[in-house]
Amino acid sequence: MNIRKFTQGAYIKFEKRNDFRLSLNYSKKDAAEILYSPYLVGYRLNARLGLFDAYYKFKSGFKILSKITYIDVSDGNQGGNIEFRLGKYFFKDFILGYEYYRTIFKRQTFIYYSPLNFSSHSIFADWTLLDEKTAQLSVGGKAGIVTNSRYIIGQIHASAGFEVVKDFNIRATIEAGSSVRNQYGYNSVAFNLSAFWVF
Repeated sequence: MNIRKFTQGAYIKFEKRNDFRLSLNYSKKDAAEILYSPYLVGYRLNARLGLFDAYYKFKSGFKILSKITYIDVSDGNQGGNIEFRLGKYFFKDFILGYEYYRTIFKRQTFIYYSPLNFSSHSIFADWTLLDEKTAQLSVGGKAGIVTNSRYIIGQIHASAGFEVVKDFNIRATIEAGSSVRNQYGYNSVAFNLSAFWVF
């Protein structure tokens, strides 16, 4: 079976590095690419995604961050995520703070993760070990509790970037953690490797 699907996307970003960022992202893709569910393979479902991502760092050392995601699936379902962080830099490259995270969908379905109401409260920490034009390295993690199940969640992550030759970059990220889905706890490990040119 040969199924052709067209994708759409638009992106705008305003940023002053280490001071503030404001970005808006819109995309329309195969639902499996947005909802990351193997059960969607073979389904003729599309999804539209809107993403608002912003942060601001105050001169006092406090940093506020917000990510809001809206997902509209062609099966009539709608949902999204809210991530809010408030932290303080206790050292130049080390931040500690509070995170609130929530995922909510109009209805629940078995073919992709769509909780009616999932929320968590966590303490997070991020440490930038290296932040130069040609090389970056950071580590971090969080620990918290899921509101409606009292399940303890945790996560650690590390990312590194390197400019191999002028304007050609490689970036790698690894993440491990424990969380809960549909009242069942699970552990996960994810690795991402990307290479790109900067024009």
